[in-house]
Amino acid sequence: MEKIGLYQCYFRPGQFDFSNRISFVNLINSVLDAAGKHAETNHFGIEDLMENSRTWMLSRISFEFLANQPNTNNLWVETWVDDIQDVFTKRRFNVYDDNKNLFASACTMWAMIDIKSRRFVPLKKHLNLDFIVSDKEKNSGDPEKIPAISDNFQKIRTLEALYSDIDINKHVTSSRYIQIMLDAFSLEHHQNNNIKKFEINFLSEVLYADKLEVKKEMVSENDYIIELVKLKDSKVACRTRLLWIS
Repeated sequence: MEKIGLYQCYFRPGQFDFSNRISFVNLINSVLDAAGKHAETNHFGIEDLMENSRTWMLSRISFEFLANQPNTNNLWVETWVDDIQDVFTKRRFNVYDDNKNLFASACTMWAMIDIKSRRFVPLKKHLNLDFIVSDKEKNSGDPEKIPAISDNFQKIRTLEALYSDIDINKHVTSSRYIQIMLDAFSLEHHQNNNIKKFEINFLSEVLYADKLEVKKEMVSENDYIIELVKLKDSKVACRTRLLWIS
């Protein structure tokens, strides 16, 4: 049993953004990849679950910068299981630069579902509670429920879920959702501001050919909520809260 995992991540120039830093989507992907590697090492990864027609479903992410993002192509991601409840399990992460200096922290919530019925699987019956690490310092809070936007929103654009957006579970990938949310802000905004905290709630599956509308509301200065809404049934697919610093 490996209760705490530490994984090195190397990024190529194509994974950097205009600021010559690892793009935010690739930072999130490094966290999710570490989660997958740690689960695989401990025999509750996707391939293990697939043998019994089960899979993991990501419910929430919270990612917070604790210091300025370094200009580096090498990171270390540390991860561990923080809690296991009946439906959801909570996993935490620390993100370090190549000199092992902590600069970001994250927390995710996951559910296990039956692929055929799409119903939740009771986690305490299928996961070893000994995996929980309860005495390690938490450098960021839990992912919270993000409030719905008010009527004072800005319609950004409409789009359609296409082949390259779809993952192994045949719905839109988590990284694609994040790209869409970041694209709700102009290049000028990204040039003049940095993300301080990013949270996302995944609420409803988006499938191939679904048409979507992106809505954005400024709650207060540097504080935004963005919703991705499915046009066929008006259900919110995901909701993001972004805090920026100038």
